[in-house]
Parts: sequence; structure tokens; C-alpha cells
Amino acid sequence: MSVPLLRHPAGKFLLRHYVELLLGCAVLFVLQTGLVPFDFFQIRPGAPQQEFFGTATSRYTFPDILSNIFMYMPIGIFLYWSLYRAMRRRGRAALLTLAASAALSIGIEWLQMYSPSRVSSLIDLFSNILGAGLGILLSSLAQFIVPRLVGAALCEFHERPHVALLKTFCGLLVFAAAVPFSFSFDAGLLKQSVKATTVVPFGNISALEAAADTAHKVGNNHAYALFRWRNLKQWSRWVAEAASFAILVWLMQPVLRGYYRFNRSGTLAMTLWLCGGLAIVLSVIQIPLVTRAADVTDILFRWLGMIVGLVARASYDSPRSIRARGAGTDRWHRVVPVGCALTFGYICYTGVIPLTFAADTGGLTGAIQAQAFLPFFGYFVTRFDLMIDDVMEKFAVYALFAGLLATCWSRLHGKTTFERTATLASIGVVIATVLEVVQAYIPVRITSLTDLILAAAGCTAGTLAQEHAVKFYRFALTRELPLAEPARPVPELVPGLTPTDVLIGTLTEPSPNAPTEPTLEPRPKPTEQP
Repeated sequence: MSVPLLRHPAGKFLLRHYVELLLGCAVLFVLQTGLVPFDFFQIRPGAPQQEFFGTATSRYTFPDILSNIFMYMPIGIFLYWSLYRAMRRRGRAALLTLAASAALSIGIEWLQMYSPSRVSSLIDLFSNILGAGLGILLSSLAQFIVPRLVGAALCEFHERPHVALLKTFCGLLVFAAAVPFSFSFDAGLLKQSVKATTVVPFGNISALEAAADTAHKVGNNHAYALFRWRNLKQWSRWVAEAASFAILVWLMQPVLRGYYRFNRSGTLAMTLWLCGGLAIVLSVIQIPLVTRAADVTDILFRWLGMIVGLVARASYDSPRSIRARGAGTDRWHRVVPVGCALTFGYICYTGVIPLTFAADTGGLTGAIQAQAFLPFFGYFVTRFDLMIDDVMEKFAVYALFAGLLATCWSRLHGKTTFERTATLASIGVVIATVLEVVQAYIPVRITSLTDLILAAAGCTAGTLAQEHAVKFYRFALTRELPLAEPARPVPELVPGLTPTDVLIGTLTEPSPNAPTEPTLEPRPKPTEQP
């Protein structure tokens, strides 16, 4: 008897590459932290080579050294883990991990020579190598803990997919609230962030509208368009916040009623308590972010989304709706196209705002000849954390659009993965091209090939994610349980998987004693006894 997860394509990919995926996230975090702000275009006085690996210690404190150590510990953990899985020799894996970590640190320190706001130092190098060494020591312990955590997560996807889906969505909300991950706990920056917190609803919008009116009166069209763009952009984000919490409420209510067996009033109270508290927590997370600040209006729109989700769920669970679904009406076939259309509208809206067109912008000829037209060139002259925020937002919205379109477009269901990916990526590039042409006639927008690349990458990722998510979800819903639990045999080793990976597969093997998720249909009301 072989473990089903080891034979499933999505399961085999996760089992083989989950350590490498974690390593990639750790490296990206180190690159962001080491290169912020991305201001290498500025001219630095003096010869940068003279400051390579300086030994000045006046600017360093014990917290700075600790931050460098802890920053490289995840790289030491995941890189050593990945190399040990490949070569099975602890000494060689440890030496290669230290060498690679030192090379990464030297490269970042070398780039910092050309940044006027950064200092290249030997202290950073030694702290980073020390952090990687500590990560190697912790990696042996992590090799026993993390696989069991991953196995527990996969087991929950197999046995309780709706609960796992709800937890995953909550994690995505926290992830989106923390973008661009520019956390700083410096006392001065925290004090500024607290002062920048908006406690008056729509306070930022009122200030932007007043500034736009002033610019319009004095005839400053560029400033007027800029303030309008910031105003409309803020509204689009508030709509996204409301929609995300409406989806959260939609997912949470059936889980509370079906799995945890809350009654109707208890489900309503628990939903308001959990979702309302999460709405406040997300704003608190944004306080230590350098480029963001807490806004009470965000919380209000999240609560508005909760109300919309409650009303929509009550309508969906009404007796009339249940009878309609029992008669053969599947409302999911209507919900997904609506979501796809709304996502397409969001892409178009954010692409053409502030809707202030002008003929003296140079048109397409001027936009193509500009330096900012080159891919990612416009990001070289901006802060790295702001770049991350913009890139991830555009990438995510195109990925969501492609995933929804791949779900509701029946013509794509019979095509191969390559055909589906190429078709949806082409559609994304066409949409981005049209929007870039329109932006050439908007004074405050920049026409660039960057959006075309992000559209193609986002649609590709969304298509592949949708395909694997559907396959894995169907796999999770398949429960072929024997009548009696037999003795658990030793699972077969699949080429490319280590015994640790097989352990994860055994944790997700179906068991007749494992808890299963009950039906999510509302419970009938108890009848009164005479």
C-alpha cells in the first residue's frame, strides 16, 4: 500500500521542494533588508572601494548585531537542510552553507558601498556568518519538527479542507496587510507612525480632496491629477478590504456551523467577534511598517464587508436557495464569473485612474522614448519597499484574474497546461498593453513594459495555482477508508523523496479513526415534541 500523497503531482512537488521554497523566501527577505533604500543611482562622494568592509563601530549597537545574526539564521537553516537532503553529508553541507552565506553577505556589503545611506562593514559580515552557523545548528532540530508541522497541515487539508481553506485565507489577509514588510521598531519611527495614524473616518480623503481643489484653483494640473490619483487609489483599496472580509465571513460561517456545531446565534456572535477582532489586528500590524500607517477607515470598510458577507451567506443558506440548489441550480457557476468580472474591472479602474487625460503628455512616442519605458527602470529611482508593494499588488490581481477565468471558462478545461497558461498569459498581456497605451495620455502615469511582464507572470502563476489547487482539493475530498484499520505497512520510496518526505506522506495517509469534516448544510430546526 503506497501513500496517496506521494503519487499525487501536487503532493510530490510540495514534498520535494518545500525547503527550497522556504529558502527562497529567506533570501528575498535578506536582499530586501540589505538593499533598502534602493538609492544606488545617487552619486556617493569619495571612492566607494575605500570604504569596502570598513571597521568603524560607532554606528553599531548590540541590537544591530543581533538583527544581522537573526536575519541569516533562516538561510543557514534552510540552505543546510536543502544541501543535506541532496548530498547526505553533514560536514560538506555545513561548509557549503557557510561559504554560500558568506558570499551572499559579501555581495550585499559590496553593493552597499554604492549607496549613500548604507555602510559596508566587517561587523555585518561576521554577524551574518555567525547567524548562518547558528542556523546550521538549529537545522538538525528543525528537520524533525517542520516535517511534522507540514504533515499536520496537509492532513488537515485532507480531512477538513474547508477549515484549512479558512485558515489559509486568514494567513493571506495577514500577509497582504504586512506588505511591503518594511518593519521597523525604532522608537522615533514608531512615534512618527503613531502620529500619522488617522483616527477620523475618511480623514485622508478629506485632506486629498482639499489639496486637489487648491491645485485646480491655481492651475497646477499635474498636482491636481496626482492628488486625484491618490484619492481614487485609496478608494480602490478600501473596496478590496471590504471584499476580502466579505469572503472571510462567507468561509467562516459554514465552518462554525458545520464543524464546530454552533447554533445560528452563536455562529453570528463568533463570526462578528473573530472577524471584527482580525480587522483591528491587521491595522495594528501596519503601525510598525515604515511606508504605511493605521487608518480607522480601513477598519470601517472591513466591518462593512462583514455585513455584506453575512447578508450574502444568509441569502445563500435560505430555504428557497437550498431548494433551488436541490433542483439543480449551482450558484457557484454564477459566483465565479461575477468575481472574474469584478477583478477585471478592478484592473481597468486602477490602470486608468485618475481619469485626467491630456494631449500634451507626448503621447505614445514620448512614452516609448522615455527611460521609464524600459522594464523595471522606474523602480530603480524609488524606494525598494514601495517597489515591492506595487509589484506584489499588480502580480496578485492578475494572478487572481487568471485563476478565476481559468475556473469559469469551459473551453480551457480540455486543454493542456501549456495551452491554458499561454492563452491566459496572452490575455493578461493584451489587457496590460491597452492600459499602458491609455496611460501614455495621463499626466501622472508612467508607461512601461514592467506591467506587461507582471501581467504575464501573474497570469501564469494564477493559472498554475488554480490547476494545482483544484487537483489537490479533489484529492483532499477523496476518502476511501477501509472497514478496519490494517497494520500500517512501510510505504514505498518514490525517487527523489527522502525518508523525511515519506514521513510527511505517512502522516496524511487516510485513517478510519481520523476526524472527518461533516456536511456544511445548515442543520434542520428541531421539531417540538407534543
